[in-house]
Amino acid sequence: MPVAIEGGGYENGEEALVNALLLSKCSTLIRTTSMLSADASLFDPDFKVILVNRPYDNRLVYPENEILRKPDTEYLPEGIRRSRQRELTSNLHGRRHGMDSIDRPVSM
Repeated sequence: MPVAIEGGGYENGEEALVNALLLSKCSTLIRTTSMLSADASLFDPDFKVILVNRPYDNRLVYPENEILRKPDTEYLPEGIRRSRQRELTSNLHGRRHGMDSIDRPVSM
């Protein structure tokens, strides 16, 4: 039986609250779009949020809409793409100066 169905409503609510409080103690929260992880930001609105997936525009409700407005909220695939672009640019720059991608001289 799924955990969410076991026990009564009180036990499930208590477990959800404890989980949200524990998540709020993190310095950075890497999360999917879920109300439980979004609610964790209510306990510490200053912690950094990294989203693994984008919520649908027609489903943006509080606190999700506020999280997305924060300037330090990051969308993980975009962060990975920016990191990869920096890496490729750095490797390309190294090759132009006679170095390969792991900083060894390129044989010519």
